[in-house]
Amino acid sequence: MSENNNTQTSNETNTKKPLPHTFLGFLQTPLDAALLVEACVANELQPVNAVPMDTVLSTVVIQSGTVLVFSESSLCSQMIRWRDGRRWSPSRPQGLFLLYREVESSKQNTHVEYTTEVTSRFINLSIRGACRFIPNGLAKRTIGVDGSDGNRYRVVSYFYPKDVEALFEDSQDLSDYQFANGIANLQVPSKIEKFQRFAHYAQVPTFRRHRKKRNAKNSSSTDSSADADDEKVSAEDEDDDDDDDEYGATNTANAARQERTAD
Repeated sequence: MSENNNTQTSNETNTKKPLPHTFLGFLQTPLDAALLVEACVANELQPVNAVPMDTVLSTVVIQSGTVLVFSESSLCSQMIRWRDGRRWSPSRPQGLFLLYREVESSKQNTHVEYTTEVTSRFINLSIRGACRFIPNGLAKRTIGVDGSDGNRYRVVSYFYPKDVEALFEDSQDLSDYQFANGIANLQVPSKIEKFQRFAHYAQVPTFRRHRKKRNAKNSSSTDSSADADDEKVSAEDEDDDDDDDEYGATNTANAARQERTAD
């Protein structure tokens, strides 16, 4: 009888549902992340913390376009230690995102022939020593967003740089490029009609808010780490300069929306 029970338990474990992604697409700007967060607040999408208890967290399928939303304020977040099973480079600020690139495992042969990266937009310059990123391998960008429910969310986006390069180009017709490269499903939330109703509630992070928090932290610190924080902020400011234009339109739209609300 005991053996049958053990077999039944084993079968139930093996049939547990894998972790679903929150969204399949790409976060081009912080607005896209904020829209997904508000969709989770409205129960239109499911944050990772809200998955059923019979879900196996380690079985999520990471692919180009996988986007996961975690609620950092949830009690469940204290119990979940997300591991995607891949090796990543140290983070590098890219606008308001933190960029990571997939790196070779120490068990891999490091004497492979180097392949030129298709795009340089998402090259992580934080790699040092013997560590080297996988040419044209996965990239990961993360960002923190405050939800209208008062909770803090972490949004994680996985993608192959070559799959999203066209989204940053001037061309208005991307259909041929998308289907030729198999990325027709990598949609951008801010360009999807069903997410537009969340724009009014979306709390889009801004550089001003980000820097204000960092500066307040530095001014209140009296130990030697303050100097290190100042250097880090300066480095982020230099990296942010290239992205100001990208997010300027979003910030202007937010200001206009706030003025209309005040009226």
